[in-house]
Amino acid sequence: MKQLFILFLMVSINLYPQGRNGFELPNDKVTCLTSLHGSLYSGIDNYIMIDTSLTQACDTFFLTITNGTVYSDTLNSFLILPSRPGNARVVLKCIQDLDTVILGYRNFSVFNLPEPQIVLNGKPLRSNASLSKSEFYSCDSVNVYFSDDLPGSGEWLKIKSFTIGYTYGGFHVSHTNESNIISEKTRQLISTLRPDYAISVKFIVESEGKVKKQLPIYRINIY
Repeated sequence: MKQLFILFLMVSINLYPQGRNGFELPNDKVTCLTSLHGSLYSGIDNYIMIDTSLTQACDTFFLTITNGTVYSDTLNSFLILPSRPGNARVVLKCIQDLDTVILGYRNFSVFNLPEPQIVLNGKPLRSNASLSKSEFYSCDSVNVYFSDDLPGSGEWLKIKSFTIGYTYGGFHVSHTNESNIISEKTRQLISTLRPDYAISVKFIVESEGKVKKQLPIYRINIY
């Protein structure tokens, strides 16, 4: 009878393995504030919030990560910088009475930051696209788009200027807008183009840190 009890106890323990990183924590206890889908992105600051109910008994607590670096931001918020796309395991550790205890972990998917795209009339603009003249007339500006999964990313880069150019009679004609606003002169230039005329558009953008970045030259067919 004693042998049967020991066997039952061993089976019960194996049904609920804890693992060396503790238990997997629920998504609402370790929350990614940067992404709507709860993902991490390499190349940007990712913020993680820890539910206070997990750490009430801790003298102090900290996070470790298998892919990247973790920095403390506020009492329950941490800044995570992944090293590469793939996966990352964030482990929550508690220090109490000079002992370190692993409280649990959460796994994250890590993606490369999407390349910025130009948006016209709410639609991402791609090179070699065909646009009607009316699409330029019906909007007053162009903007930069990253992903719907990253709230506020539309403010990360500002269009400093964009230049529209085309070749006519062997000469290159161009006009530069000194902001993201489509000027009246630009509208007039487009209105004079023949159907299926190809133009090139070059954008210069800058970040909040005033770091200038030149996006690829877009080639667009106007009809």
